[in-house]
Amino acid sequence: MNLIQLIIETHEIKKKGLEGYLNYYRQHKNQNQNFSKFEKKSLKIEKIYDQKIYSKIFNFKCYKRSLVMYKYCCLNGINCKFIMGMRSLSNNRRFGHAWIEVNGQPYLEKIDLKIFHVIFEYKN
Repeated sequence: MNLIQLIIETHEIKKKGLEGYLNYYRQHKNQNQNFSKFEKKSLKIEKIYDQKIYSKIFNFKCYKRSLVMYKYCCLNGINCKFIMGMRSLSNNRRFGHAWIEVNGQPYLEKIDLKIFHVIFEYKN
C-alpha cells in the first residue's frame, strides 16, 4: 500500500458512495481468513494516514481510512464492522468519527471511542 493506491481508493469511495462501497466489498468478502496479511496492509495504511502532510493535501480523514480498512478486512476474510459516531461539543457543534472494529474491538484507534454516540454500523 502506498500513497498512490490510497488516492485511487479515495476516488473509488467517491465514485461508489458509502453504501455502494460497503456493499461491494461485503459481497466480495474472501471466505479464507488471513489476519497476518490484513495486519501488514493495515499498518501500512495507518502509517500513511499518520503523516499529517498527506492528510492535509489529500484530505485523508478517519472516514476514508476506515472505509479502506473495511475493504482490506473483506478482502482478507476478517469479520469487522464499519462504525460512525457523533459527539456534541460546546456551542451546539458536533464532532464525528469513523472507525472499524475487528472481533468486537476498535482496530488501530488512538482516541477514546466511549465519548461517541454510534449513528451507523455496517457489518461485513
